[in-house]
Amino acid sequence: TQARLFPLWNWVSREFTDGSAETDWYFLFPFIWGGAERQNAEAAWDRYFGVLPFWLDAPAEFLTYDRLTFFLWPLYTRTEKDGRVGHTFLWPLLGFGGAEDPAETHWYRALPLFNHIARQGEFARYSVLWPFINWSIELIESGDPLHSFNLFPLFGWQKNETITAWSFLWPFFRGENIGTRKTRYDILWPFFHWLEDNTLDRDLKTWWVWPFISRTTSIYRSTWSVLWPIIWWRE
Repeated sequence: TQARLFPLWNWVSREFTDGSAETDWYFLFPFIWGGAERQNAEAAWDRYFGVLPFWLDAPAEFLTYDRLTFFLWPLYTRTEKDGRVGHTFLWPLLGFGGAEDPAETHWYRALPLFNHIARQGEFARYSVLWPFINWSIELIESGDPLHSFNLFPLFGWQKNETITAWSFLWPFFRGENIGTRKTRYDILWPFFHWLEDNTLDRDLKTWWVWPFISRTTSIYRSTWSVLWPIIWWRE
């Protein structure tokens, strides 16, 4: 059931065959919100109400969260999702969060000064003076962790036994090598580009000296262009 007099009023009510139900409404969109839900016919109603930006307490996957609460937004925001709880002050500048299980993801930040997010045995990411200085360890569980460092936009690198990547004055100078699967170079991008990519066995090869000439081949197509976009050929 739904009734609407936009933007003054909207009301929606749904009942499902398993006995669950939900109701959502707003008044003077988008300032005053409310609603309720129940998991089954015997369950109690879980209600929410909000007057933006002063107060909101919303359960039931509101904006993808299991529960979202804020007070005088952006002064304070609290989120719950998959057992993790986050607290943010002056969103998104200050905050911390995590789960009771220390093996779950945890984070804290005071942007732009410092930011840290990690998951035990999987990854750890850091930044100072975000977004200019960043470093991380990824793929820890693989036994071949990927280390990276970036001083944006001057230079950056990534390295493990399989992957080697670098950049200088991004995006003008870049290189990447992933074993026998992928090789890429950009020199004075976008003027010179070289890519060999065998990911998913597509055998893609492409290069260009823009805008004079370019060539692309793969198992699906073959193309040439000269003086792009004037002359172009494809088969």
